[in-house]
Amino acid sequence: VGLGPMTDGHIKRIILENGDEQSKKTNVKALMTNWFMHKKHSVFKEICQQAIDLAMEHSPHDINWSAFDCWGSISKKGEWTKTHDHWPHPWSFVYYSDVSEGCSPLHFPNPTSAGGGYSVQPEKGELVMFPGWLYHGTMPQLVDFERVIVAGNLVYKV
Repeated sequence: VGLGPMTDGHIKRIILENGDEQSKKTNVKALMTNWFMHKKHSVFKEICQQAIDLAMEHSPHDINWSAFDCWGSISKKGEWTKTHDHWPHPWSFVYYSDVSEGCSPLHFPNPTSAGGGYSVQPEKGELVMFPGWLYHGTMPQLVDFERVIVAGNLVYKV
């Protein structure tokens, strides 16, 4: 899916210009923009459209999808995301605009045991989609690298 180095650099600039509008009061314990970046910035809208295309391709029914919300985040060393879900959204997504090998993976814990689960190691330019009801989060960043992501949720139009 990757958007390219110039676009990924543009995403980081937009996030930094927008600033930390959530003050770590959400599940994201890092810099986080407002919830509706796709309504103000075409590059965020494009990422939402790619997520919509994937949802259409992988959904069992022909449904008219739309982006409900979309935000940006930059996680520095020591920052993390609490385990949470996005219910009632059918699809959630995260686009990895800038990551390194040492960045914390996206973790989906096993709900029936204290350990285990499934982790996705982020790769630059990767768009990860998952059902909104799945619990997920990240451990604190151990590396001195700014992980830049765009995330959001899809809903279906009735």
